Amino acid sequence: MADFTYRTISDRLWAKNWQPHSYHTCWGINLHFNYAYQWQGYGGSLHPCDYRFFGEGPLSSFELDAIHSWITKLQNRNTIAAYIDFQSYGQDWRYPWGYVWFEEDAPQPDKGVQDDLAIRALTALQVPYGTVYDLEGGSWDGNSESGVSEDYAYGTLGVKYPYRIEVRDQGEYGYLLPETLIDDTAIETFEALKVIGTDPLA
Repeated sequence: MADFTYRTISDRLWAKNWQPHSYHTCWGINLHFNYAYQWQGYGGSLHPCDYRFFGEGPLSSFELDAIHSWITKLQNRNTIAAYIDFQSYGQDWRYPWGYVWFEEDAPQPDKGVQDDLAIRALTALQVPYGTVYDLEGGSWDGNSESGVSEDYAYGTLGVKYPYRIEVRDQGEYGYLLPETLIDDTAIETFEALKVIGTDPLA
């Protein structure tokens, strides 16, 4: 039995880009695991046909290489206070470190202020419709993921407030969120972003 999860390119939930690489039998890199911090660790896959394939090197995807070039220029001018990566699904709000199994394995000095700002943002998010998010600093449920965006923003770029937001829902619809819930998701998320954009900590 194969030790990887294979999905065909006709799959609506195709999780990689379409980039060719040296493994000619399969296409694509999962950008979620391709960031340049603790790359090639937990969560991703070595197998190029796996939908979790983390690429042949950090930032080896065209998309993240371009983002890194652009955002590095901004950060060199000290203009980035917060970094937010939106994904789905789960209703989770996450910040570093994602690559460790337990928070105490890699303590980081900004955890307290990252947590405080996230709590204020999630309090605002809950107001319109009562939607509750889980706040996860570090790995969650005994899992870890390496080469992820929040770790890259904090560990490589030095952004003090890096967050990954997994928007609605918690599994009833999963990646196929009904059209009727999209506006509500956007409205409540914007309330959280307004806190981050105006909070003096950021």
